[in-house]
Amino acid sequence: MNRWNEARERAGRAARAAAAFFEKNGFYCVLALCVAVIAGTAVYTRTSVPEVSPPPGYEQDLSAGTQEDQTLQEAIGETAQPSTAPTAAPQATVLPLLTVAPSSSLLEDAELAWPMQGDVLREYVQGSVVYLPTLEAWGTHAGLDIAGQAGDEVKAPMSGTVQRLYVDPLWGNVMEIAHPGGLVTRYMGLQTLTLLQEGDPVRQGQLLSPLGEAPACEQMDGPHLHFEALRDGEPVDPRTLLAEQ
Repeated sequence: MNRWNEARERAGRAARAAAAFFEKNGFYCVLALCVAVIAGTAVYTRTSVPEVSPPPGYEQDLSAGTQEDQTLQEAIGETAQPSTAPTAAPQATVLPLLTVAPSSSLLEDAELAWPMQGDVLREYVQGSVVYLPTLEAWGTHAGLDIAGQAGDEVKAPMSGTVQRLYVDPLWGNVMEIAHPGGLVTRYMGLQTLTLLQEGDPVRQGQLLSPLGEAPACEQMDGPHLHFEALRDGEPVDPRTLLAEQ
C-alpha cells in the first residue's frame, strides 16, 4: 500500500513538473513541432515523386523537329515574297473559223453569164481598127455585138445595181449596171428603159429589157445587142469575163 502511494506521489510530481515545463516553454515546443512536420513533409515529397528522365534519342528528335520548323518557316517566307520576275501574258486561243460551202447560185454569180443568146457579129477591138459598114469607116469597137431578133430577152449577166438609164443619139436606149469589184456593164439597142429605175438592184438572169432595133450607128448590122464592159472606167474585152456559151 505504501508502494502504491509512493508511485502515485512520484507520478503526481512528474506531472506537475511537466506542466510547469510546458507552461514555461510551451511556445518553443509547438514551434519545434511545426518545423519538424514541415521538414518531414518536404522529405517525403522529394522521395515519393519519381524523377522522370527523357527517353533515348529525345534530344536528337527535338533538334530535328526544330530544324524542320526552321525549314518550313523559310519555305513559307520564300513563298510569301512576291515574285519580281515578269510573267508572260496569256496567249489567246485562236478558234478555227467555220466555213460554209458557197451555194450553186453564188458560184454561178462569180462570172458573167451571156446577156443574150446569139451569134457574135463583131468582136471587141482595141489597139487596131475594124471596118464599120454603117459609118463607112475604120475604127475601134469597144463592145461585143450579139445578133438577135427584136423582142429577144436581154438579161443581167451578174447581180448588181442599175447605175444609169439614158438615151443616146447614136446608140438609142442605154443601160449601165454596176457590179462588185469596180465592174460596170453597158447595154445598147434595148427596146425600153421602163422596166427598171436607177438605183434598183438586179440579180443575175433578171430581165432588163426586150431587144429593140439596131442602134443608129450600127443600123446596117440589123437587130443586135451591143454589150460593153468597163473595169474602173476602162473598157475591157467582155468575152474574157463571160462564161462559156
